[in-house]
Amino acid sequence: MQRHRKILALVICVSITGVLSSGGVQANEPPPRSNTQLAHEVRQALGLDAVGVATLGLSQAQFTALAQASEAFCQANREAVETALDRYQRARRSAARLYEHGCDERDPIKVERHQGLCQTRELTCNEKLAALSSACQTLMTQVNAGLGEGQRGRIANMAANRGLGDRVKFLTLTQEQYNTLWVARCERDRVLLHQKHRKNPRRIQAALAAYDAVVSATLTNEQVTDCNAVDQACAANVRDARAWVKARRQN
Repeated sequence: MQRHRKILALVICVSITGVLSSGGVQANEPPPRSNTQLAHEVRQALGLDAVGVATLGLSQAQFTALAQASEAFCQANREAVETALDRYQRARRSAARLYEHGCDERDPIKVERHQGLCQTRELTCNEKLAALSSACQTLMTQVNAGLGEGQRGRIANMAANRGLGDRVKFLTLTQEQYNTLWVARCERDRVLLHQKHRKNPRRIQAALAAYDAVVSATLTNEQVTDCNAVDQACAANVRDARAWVKARRQN
């Protein structure tokens, strides 16, 4: 569990650094994305990044089919897909900056206000991600056709659980469970993504422990077993999945 928390904290902090660095104010317009890069970013936004691919247990052939389908779809529907992706990424960067700047934790009123602002921006992210998913509905129908029943179920859960952490977004959850876990993730990230707190190992461990406690209290025994299976699948497959993703981006 301790090792899992350290890895999770590292993944989140690295991810947020990438989001902020790609979304900063620039003097010139960024160069246009290649079709390969656009498809990669779409897969990443939809949860089909290396961690998602590993957790779903995709074979190399299934990943190749996913990559080819997404690249062809993006090429044929570039304007609609890129517009929806840009809107989601802007919303994600806006939320990231709010987490990073934080608030005066000594003032309960400011803390409550910051919590509300973070949740509002996360809801905006969910809305923009839903719009991107809708724009890619034909693609996902094609992708699902090449997957097994269990894999399709995981993808359906991931789509229903927008905004949740990697460990629980693949589970079948009630609305009440989703709401509880979503709020807990927002609160966890107020520490992990804060420009000062994320450099404090003690604060990070406390935030991760608090989040894990909410997860444990919220899930049923059967869901905990399923959650452990998610962790095991990711651990077993993530090295290969990262290699496939990297190789695809270099094509």
